[in-house]
Amino acid sequence: VVEAGEESGNLTRVLSQLGKSLEASIGFKRKIVSAMFYPAVIISVAIVAVLVFLLKIIPIFARVYASFNAELPLFTRIVMNVSEGMQKFFLIWAAAMALAVYLIRLFLKTPRGRAWFDHWILGVPLVGEIVKDAIHVRTALILSTLLEGGLNLMKTLDIAARVSGNVVYGEALRKITTEVQQGKNLGASFAKSPCFSHMMSEMITIGEESGKLAPMLEKVGNHHETRLDTTVARIGSLIEPAIIIVVGVIIGCLVVSMFLPIFNLANIVQ
Repeated sequence: VVEAGEESGNLTRVLSQLGKSLEASIGFKRKIVSAMFYPAVIISVAIVAVLVFLLKIIPIFARVYASFNAELPLFTRIVMNVSEGMQKFFLIWAAAMALAVYLIRLFLKTPRGRAWFDHWILGVPLVGEIVKDAIHVRTALILSTLLEGGLNLMKTLDIAARVSGNVVYGEALRKITTEVQQGKNLGASFAKSPCFSHMMSEMITIGEESGKLAPMLEKVGNHHETRLDTTVARIGSLIEPAIIIVVGVIIGCLVVSMFLPIFNLANIVQ
């Protein structure tokens, strides 16, 4: 971006516009982190609680029930077997998970891994829509910022493709750049791409015809940012009770499995 600003002779203007865009981007990331912080805490606490239950509490019940020398309910036996397996192979499981995470991270750092992940993430329900909206926001605002700073359209599209943050959208923007170089309208090229929304292509077409492309792109970015904020807020409000319910069910099942034999204690003692 700095290089392009120097070439255009509008470095100060470009950096000023870029600063505003970065401030908006940082603010948006903070909203995402804030919305996901509480669910992340709940999930972390739930994992710790389940591990403590499996590794510490259930073995106590197992020793008590073993002294009765009686057949336990199937559900109780399953949970105890899981607990026993966790105790014996916990370090192996933990090491295997750590190794898997390490290998996955290495794979995702490769061009092939990054391309696979970028294709996959776009197809994940809800998450894919959030990612698409975020890319629309980033693309629209970077195009608006650089055009407002005086950069030519080709250089602006090239930069937008490089900072899109997603291989699929980067390829789409490079294809649009090629079509524009061949003389096609920017709005028509965006309309042909399956990656970008109909609203974005329509606003770009209006901006081209009215000579106000940068302001129109800024409106597109603001529209998708508002939509993104609404989606994140809704998901956050839904995911919190859902996580609490799931965690409650898991803990409840573990507790019930341990107290099932007590409900039939007389038979076990006999």
